[in-house]
Amino acid sequence: MLVVIARFPAVPADKDEEFRDWFTWSTALLRDTVTGLRERRLLRGDDGSYAAVVELEDSSTLTAMHSSEAAAQIHERLAEILDEGPRATRYEVVAQLATQHTCCGGHRPAVAADA
Repeated sequence: MLVVIARFPAVPADKDEEFRDWFTWSTALLRDTVTGLRERRLLRGDDGSYAAVVELEDSSTLTAMHSSEAAAQIHERLAEILDEGPRATRYEVVAQLATQHTCCGGHRPAVAADA
């Protein structure tokens, strides 16, 4: 799995809602057109800055996503909101902690004590 973290430049206060709408729209567009896109989340820091976390099957998914018509539309619309684009860093997942369990509402099942 590949994870991309994209940090956005400062979003002007009067463009904040438009930026969030853009993210929602662009995520829906990518979800419908990019095979291998697992998840895309928008994060907001304590300082008001934004970053996106994008999870993809592999680097070929990222290449396909960036060369798609959807990506061109997404970047074109983002340019109407921000003066510059995000700066992205790619990470290959090398270890993953499983945090979900299949029973007991996500908790480990109780083990009966020997009588």
